[in-house]
Amino acid sequence: MYISIRHYKEVESPKDVTAAVNEKFFPLVSKVPGFLVYYGIETGDHSWASVNIFESPEGAKESTKLGLNFAKDLGITSAPEIIAATLVSATAIDDVDKVMREFAKSL
Repeated sequence: MYISIRHYKEVESPKDVTAAVNEKFFPLVSKVPGFLVYYGIETGDHSWASVNIFESPEGAKESTKLGLNFAKDLGITSAPEIIAATLVSATAIDDVDKVMREFAKSL
């Protein structure tokens, strides 16, 4: 599995980014071949981050390309810190899928 993390600083309105991602970016990124998971994070101090997990490095690379273009369209002008790498460790509770689906419904 492959991961792409993007951390944007100097984001004028993180809450607006969250709303735009939930409404417009999810449908785009979820169509990338090998898509598994996307998390958006309001990191505080006018910054925003995303964690994307894909089955292939090509999917993670495409997600980064889509994310950069999406951020630009939102008016985010600062370049994000990007980490793209092989995922080498993971753990989760047994019913993580159920918990995450309930969380998604609450948004």
